[in-house]
Amino acid sequence: QTDSIPLQLAQGVRVLLIDVWSGQATQAIGSGRSVVRTSASSHAEALRIANEELGPEVVDAALRIAESIAGPAVGPERRYMCHGLCETGSTPFVESLEAIRGWMVANPGEVVTLFVEDHVPAELVAEDVVAAGLLPMVATPPPVGEPWPTLGDLVAADQRLLVMVENGTGGDDAPWLV
Repeated sequence: QTDSIPLQLAQGVRVLLIDVWSGQATQAIGSGRSVVRTSASSHAEALRIANEELGPEVVDAALRIAESIAGPAVGPERRYMCHGLCETGSTPFVESLEAIRGWMVANPGEVVTLFVEDHVPAELVAEDVVAAGLLPMVATPPPVGEPWPTLGDLVAADQRLLVMVENGTGGDDAPWLV
């Protein structure tokens, strides 16, 4: 996306579909810029998706560039917003969630929904939502078959963030993650 998430929210977007992958920052070679490498456990799936959506020529070119500036992976594995391979572009997930939190604090009458295309376990998504300080704003959906609260109810309760994942749920530890 060319516009940041807070700018998209300011422009009226209220539902975000984001792809979350695990990766590691690298030690840059010469350029001073770090490249994120997709974690080894996800690399084959990410490569397949990137080739399908971007085409092999684009992926090959991006990987050649990444290889020319990326050193070895360093530090812990973290979650990133990437579209397929994190080597072709990535944004730290927690930092994006923190930006969403800042926007929501500044806009207390707004409700936001995150649909997470999760290529990581749901518990890691939940960890990052908590780390970003969003848990007090997260709404827990009602039991199946029960009516959802109105937008007014969500705003009044200051539970204005709905977080949904494509694969699985947050289970008992994060019942708000559906």
